[in-house]
Amino acid sequence: MGDWQSTEYIISQILTIIAHGFFFATYFITKREKILIMAICANIAQGAGFGFLAAWVGLAMCAVAIIRDGINTQINKRRPETDRNRITRLDLILMFFWLATLTVATYFTATGFLSWFGFFGTAAFTIGICLKNVLVYRICGVINFTCWVVYNIYVENLMGVILKGTVLMASLIGLGLYVNKHLRTRAKVL
Repeated sequence: MGDWQSTEYIISQILTIIAHGFFFATYFITKREKILIMAICANIAQGAGFGFLAAWVGLAMCAVAIIRDGINTQINKRRPETDRNRITRLDLILMFFWLATLTVATYFTATGFLSWFGFFGTAAFTIGICLKNVLVYRICGVINFTCWVVYNIYVENLMGVILKGTVLMASLIGLGLYVNKHLRTRAKVL
Protein backbone atom coordinates (compact mmCIF):
# COMPACT_ATOMS: atom_id res chain seq x y z
CA MET A 1 0.00 0.00 0.00
CA GLY A 2 1.42 3.35 -0.84
CA ASP A 3 3.74 4.59 -3.55
CA TRP A 4 1.86 4.56 -6.86
CA GLN A 5 5.08 5.13 -8.81
CA SER A 6 7.06 2.27 -7.31
CA THR A 7 8.04 -0.77 -9.31
CA GLU A 8 6.09 -2.98 -6.88
CA TYR A 9 2.91 -0.99 -7.41
CA ILE A 10 3.24 -1.05 -11.19
CA ILE A 11 3.85 -4.83 -11.14
CA SER A 12 0.79 -5.27 -8.90
CA GLN A 13 -1.34 -3.38 -11.41
CA ILE A 14 -0.07 -5.46 -14.32
CA LEU A 15 -0.76 -8.67 -12.37
CA THR A 16 -4.27 -7.42 -11.52
CA ILE A 17 -4.98 -6.83 -15.22
CA ILE A 18 -3.63 -10.29 -16.11
CA ALA A 19 -5.70 -11.88 -13.33
CA HIS A 20 -8.88 -10.27 -14.59
CA GLY A 21 -8.05 -11.34 -18.14
CA PHE A 22 -8.06 -14.93 -16.85
CA PHE A 23 -11.25 -14.33 -14.84
CA PHE A 24 -13.04 -12.84 -17.87
CA ALA A 25 -11.86 -15.72 -20.07
CA THR A 26 -13.69 -18.20 -17.82
CA TYR A 27 -17.01 -16.78 -19.08
CA PHE A 28 -16.19 -17.93 -22.62
CA ILE A 29 -15.04 -21.46 -21.78
CA THR A 30 -17.46 -24.35 -21.44
CA LYS A 31 -15.28 -27.18 -20.09
CA ARG A 32 -15.07 -27.28 -16.30
CA GLU A 33 -11.40 -28.31 -16.23
CA LYS A 34 -10.35 -25.39 -18.44
CA ILE A 35 -12.43 -23.02 -16.32
CA LEU A 36 -10.65 -24.36 -13.24
CA ILE A 37 -7.22 -23.86 -14.83
CA MET A 38 -8.11 -20.27 -15.80
CA ALA A 39 -9.52 -19.54 -12.31
CA ILE A 40 -6.38 -20.93 -10.67
CA CYS A 41 -4.17 -18.85 -12.99
CA ALA A 42 -6.28 -15.80 -12.17
CA ASN A 43 -5.95 -16.38 -8.43
CA ILE A 44 -2.20 -16.94 -8.74
CA ALA A 45 -1.78 -13.65 -10.62
CA GLN A 46 -4.15 -11.76 -8.32
CA GLY A 47 -2.53 -13.24 -5.21
CA ALA A 48 0.90 -12.18 -6.46
CA GLY A 49 -0.49 -8.72 -7.20
CA PHE A 50 -1.81 -8.48 -3.65
CA GLY A 51 1.60 -9.66 -2.40
CA PHE A 52 3.29 -6.75 -4.19
CA LEU A 53 0.81 -4.43 -2.45
CA ALA A 54 1.43 -6.07 0.95
CA ALA A 55 -2.31 -6.77 0.95
CA TRP A 56 -2.06 -9.97 2.93
CA VAL A 57 -5.78 -10.72 3.30
CA GLY A 58 -6.17 -10.59 -0.48
CA LEU A 59 -3.21 -12.91 -0.92
CA ALA A 60 -4.59 -15.32 1.69
CA MET A 61 -8.05 -15.31 0.08
CA CYS A 62 -6.53 -16.13 -3.32
CA ALA A 63 -4.50 -18.98 -1.82
CA VAL A 64 -7.55 -20.49 -0.11
CA ALA A 65 -9.62 -20.04 -3.29
CA ILE A 66 -7.03 -21.98 -5.32
CA ILE A 67 -7.10 -24.85 -2.85
CA ARG A 68 -10.91 -24.70 -2.48
CA ASP A 69 -11.52 -24.80 -6.22
CA GLY A 70 -9.03 -27.59 -6.78
CA ILE A 71 -10.38 -29.80 -4.00
CA ASN A 72 -14.06 -29.11 -4.78
CA THR A 73 -13.48 -29.94 -8.44
CA GLN A 74 -11.80 -33.24 -7.59
CA ILE A 75 -14.64 -34.13 -5.22
CA ASN A 76 -17.27 -33.22 -7.82
CA LYS A 77 -15.59 -35.44 -10.44
CA ARG A 78 -16.09 -38.44 -8.16
CA ARG A 79 -19.70 -37.69 -7.19
CA PRO A 80 -22.72 -39.33 -8.74
CA GLU A 81 -24.24 -37.16 -11.48
CA THR A 82 -27.41 -36.72 -9.40
CA ASP A 83 -25.46 -35.09 -6.54
CA ARG A 84 -23.65 -32.51 -8.67
CA ASN A 85 -26.59 -30.14 -9.02
CA ARG A 86 -28.23 -30.49 -5.62
CA ILE A 87 -27.11 -29.53 -2.13
CA THR A 88 -25.85 -32.51 -0.16
CA ARG A 89 -24.54 -32.88 3.37
CA LEU A 90 -21.04 -32.95 1.87
CA ASP A 91 -21.65 -29.54 0.23
CA LEU A 92 -22.63 -28.05 3.58
CA ILE A 93 -19.66 -29.63 5.36
CA LEU A 94 -17.31 -28.27 2.68
CA MET A 95 -18.93 -24.83 2.83
CA PHE A 96 -18.42 -24.59 6.60
CA PHE A 97 -14.88 -25.96 6.29
CA TRP A 98 -13.96 -23.33 3.68
CA LEU A 99 -15.62 -20.56 5.68
CA ALA A 100 -13.66 -21.61 8.77
CA THR A 101 -10.43 -21.74 6.75
CA LEU A 102 -11.10 -18.28 5.30
CA THR A 103 -11.85 -16.94 8.79
CA VAL A 104 -8.59 -18.28 10.24
CA ALA A 105 -6.57 -16.98 7.27
CA THR A 106 -8.13 -13.54 7.66
CA TYR A 107 -7.68 -13.48 11.42
CA PHE A 108 -3.93 -13.89 10.99
CA THR A 109 -3.55 -11.44 8.09
CA ALA A 110 -6.09 -8.67 8.72
CA THR A 111 -4.77 -5.21 9.50
CA GLY A 112 -8.06 -3.49 10.33
CA PHE A 113 -11.80 -3.66 9.78
CA LEU A 114 -11.67 -2.72 6.08
CA SER A 115 -9.17 -5.50 5.38
CA TRP A 116 -11.92 -7.97 6.36
CA PHE A 117 -13.85 -7.02 3.22
CA GLY A 118 -11.65 -9.41 1.22
CA PHE A 119 -12.90 -12.14 3.56
CA PHE A 120 -16.53 -11.01 3.30
CA GLY A 121 -16.36 -11.15 -0.50
CA THR A 122 -14.67 -14.55 -0.65
CA ALA A 123 -17.06 -15.94 1.99
CA ALA A 124 -20.08 -14.74 0.00
CA PHE A 125 -18.73 -16.33 -3.17
CA THR A 126 -18.00 -19.58 -1.31
CA ILE A 127 -21.58 -19.67 -0.03
CA GLY A 128 -22.88 -18.94 -3.53
CA ILE A 129 -21.01 -21.80 -5.17
CA CYS A 130 -21.77 -24.31 -2.40
CA LEU A 131 -25.54 -23.69 -2.29
CA LYS A 132 -25.99 -24.45 -6.02
CA ASN A 133 -28.86 -22.03 -6.60
CA VAL A 134 -28.64 -19.55 -9.48
CA LEU A 135 -30.40 -16.71 -7.65
CA VAL A 136 -28.31 -17.21 -4.49
CA TYR A 137 -25.16 -17.40 -6.63
CA ARG A 138 -25.99 -14.12 -8.37
CA ILE A 139 -26.82 -12.33 -5.12
CA CYS A 140 -23.62 -13.64 -3.54
CA GLY A 141 -21.74 -12.48 -6.63
CA VAL A 142 -22.99 -8.92 -6.13
CA ILE A 143 -21.98 -9.06 -2.46
CA ASN A 144 -18.60 -10.56 -3.44
CA PHE A 145 -17.74 -7.88 -5.99
CA THR A 146 -18.98 -5.05 -3.74
CA CYS A 147 -16.74 -6.26 -0.93
CA TRP A 148 -13.76 -6.62 -3.25
CA VAL A 149 -14.25 -3.05 -4.52
CA VAL A 150 -14.11 -1.85 -0.89
CA TYR A 151 -11.04 -4.01 -0.20
CA ASN A 152 -9.26 -2.77 -3.33
CA ILE A 153 -9.97 0.84 -2.31
CA TYR A 154 -8.52 0.03 1.13
CA VAL A 155 -5.29 -1.43 -0.33
CA GLU A 156 -5.10 1.32 -2.99
CA ASN A 157 -5.33 -1.13 -5.89
CA LEU A 158 -6.55 1.18 -8.65
CA MET A 159 -6.92 -1.49 -11.35
CA GLY A 160 -8.63 -3.74 -8.82
CA VAL A 161 -11.20 -1.02 -8.10
CA ILE A 162 -11.80 -0.35 -11.80
CA LEU A 163 -12.01 -4.00 -12.87
CA LYS A 164 -14.00 -5.27 -9.87
CA GLY A 165 -16.28 -2.25 -10.25
CA THR A 166 -16.89 -3.18 -13.87
CA VAL A 167 -17.68 -6.77 -12.93
CA LEU A 168 -19.95 -5.49 -10.13
CA MET A 169 -21.97 -3.47 -12.64
CA ALA A 170 -22.26 -6.51 -14.94
CA SER A 171 -23.34 -8.63 -11.96
CA LEU A 172 -26.03 -6.13 -10.99
CA ILE A 173 -27.34 -6.08 -14.56
CA GLY A 174 -27.25 -9.88 -14.71
CA LEU A 175 -29.10 -10.17 -11.39
CA GLY A 176 -31.71 -7.66 -12.54
CA LEU A 177 -32.25 -9.51 -15.83
CA TYR A 178 -32.50 -12.85 -14.04
CA VAL A 179 -35.03 -11.58 -11.50
CA ASN A 180 -37.04 -9.77 -14.19
CA LYS A 181 -37.16 -12.91 -16.36
CA HIS A 182 -38.37 -15.04 -13.45
CA LEU A 183 -40.94 -12.48 -12.35
CA ARG A 184 -42.38 -12.42 -15.88
CA THR A 185 -42.46 -16.22 -15.95
CA ARG A 186 -44.35 -16.30 -12.65
CA ALA A 187 -46.76 -13.60 -13.83
CA LYS A 188 -47.65 -15.73 -16.88
CA VAL A 189 -48.39 -18.72 -14.63
CA LEU A 190 -50.69 -16.68 -12.37
